[in-house]
Amino acid sequence: MRLTAISDPLIGLAFCVLSSILSSEFCRHFVTKNRLYAAPLFSLHALIPMCLNDKTEAAVCCVLSSTLVTWWGTARVIALLSGHGPLASANTQRSLGLFWMSYFLPINLKRGSNQELVQLGGTERYQKGFTLVGRFMYKLLGLLLLLYSLDKCETLEHLSHACSKGTLIGDVCWSFVVLLTASGLMDFPAGLVCLLGMDVEEHFASPLLSSSLRDFWGHRWNMTAARLLRHGCFNPLKKLNLSNSVAAVFTFAVSGVFHEAILWYGSRSKQGCLRGYWLLFFLLQALAAKVELIVEKRFRLHNSWLIRLWAVIFLLTSTRMFFLPPAYR
Repeated sequence: MRLTAISDPLIGLAFCVLSSILSSEFCRHFVTKNRLYAAPLFSLHALIPMCLNDKTEAAVCCVLSSTLVTWWGTARVIALLSGHGPLASANTQRSLGLFWMSYFLPINLKRGSNQELVQLGGTERYQKGFTLVGRFMYKLLGLLLLLYSLDKCETLEHLSHACSKGTLIGDVCWSFVVLLTASGLMDFPAGLVCLLGMDVEEHFASPLLSSSLRDFWGHRWNMTAARLLRHGCFNPLKKLNLSNSVAAVFTFAVSGVFHEAILWYGSRSKQGCLRGYWLLFFLLQALAAKVELIVEKRFRLHNSWLIRLWAVIFLLTSTRMFFLPPAYR
């Protein structure tokens, strides 16, 4: 595999698109008919990023393919096997365009109670579409300014120590880089879909205004991933008569494994990058959310400023200790 690894980013991007189309077509025609057919599809999801050289500019394509195909694609197929998720709708199965949008894009098309797609009218489609595209543009501008500022700070002796990676200010800034990147990458395709006349589910809902850890992970941060994990992991585990707490821990663990896979695909040629930090990060979130719920009920602290403060402190501390260090390396 190393001898044939793709190094050119444009060829890598073309390879990602072509292989993704083939895998989605395989899924559309076979997976719903027989679950055994899902096995080679999962194997394909895992192999696609391996064909890209992570030592060159193609590493960007490697991370994109491991995120959009290995992560999103696998999670959506698992949700489909359980009869839920964005690929399970009969309308999606019939329409090639809708299936591709549901399979590839890091967003969810909005559906009504009858599973029909929610359509946007003439004025509404342009208003929401251009709002989302505009949101993407100002996040992109903010991201570029933040990265430029961080780069400049490293060249200034009196600021380099205060704003470097591993310091409080530096880690807060890089946390905002993660937020702007993740939410911005979803705003742009969401805006384009709205301009085509289809409504989309909310993907980020002001995570900085979270009232608790449970509110942050369940209702505000990357809700596209949260819905996929709910359909493909949490709900099937609940059907096995597992408690909410056990199902939640397993679900967070699955999310951690997927994040570790993205890290490994993008840096597999480097030593020491994969240490299980991201898996531990998500397991800690599950345990902390359970403790938060117990304390909140015991002392009647629902919507209390103490819970909000706890959520901010825990998220910042755990992010600095376990999430950012692997990304820095």
